[in-house]
Amino acid sequence: MRTNTDFDYNNNLKVDIDSLRQCLAKLKLNKSLGVDNISAEHLVYCGIALQIHLMFAFQCYVATLLCTRGVRF
Repeated sequence: MRTNTDFDYNNNLKVDIDSLRQCLAKLKLNKSLGVDNISAEHLVYCGIALQIHLMFAFQCYVATLLCTRGVRF
């Protein structure tokens, strides 16, 4: 198991829209839905507004990981 103490706290990790779009483009399509009923197609073909919200959500997630020390994943 890794802990978030493995991260470099001085490194500013940022999620930008270009890296998010690259990751979304790599998703495999035509797969079954998860427990949240969201398919890869929903994310791949969503508009820029939702992609921006996803980017902010991932930025908050990364910031939370960097701020909470000692939490085990």
